[in-house]
Amino acid sequence: MAAARAVLKYLKIQGSSLQEELNQRTSQFIQQLNSYFEEDGVPIKLSNCGSIFNDVPFGDPSNLVNSPASANMDLIYYHLIHKGVFLRPGGGLLSTAHTDEDLNFIIQAVKESVKELRNGGFIP
Repeated sequence: MAAARAVLKYLKIQGSSLQEELNQRTSQFIQQLNSYFEEDGVPIKLSNCGSIFNDVPFGDPSNLVNSPASANMDLIYYHLIHKGVFLRPGGGLLSTAHTDEDLNFIIQAVKESVKELRNGGFIP
């Protein structure tokens, strides 16, 4: 109860700007990753709603679950775990506890994972 009360007090003191800033940081983070994917020709796109983000399936709408983009993200998720980054299946969630260093670490881990998967012939 004490922890819940402390969190509620903190949220009240911070006001709506806390969520607004977090949502903006998440959008910028997703934009950075999407720019990388597009520039490097990686067939993946991410989208966010607030601080929650997911991969967006594209391609044949009748086969979205088994799409190449979905398979690519699954492979990247496993590589990220090996690099110390855990994302829930389908995406992730940023919080106010994530620092700029954390986000840069994740971006670098994604880039390394893509490179390793390309070297293995898994991503075109």
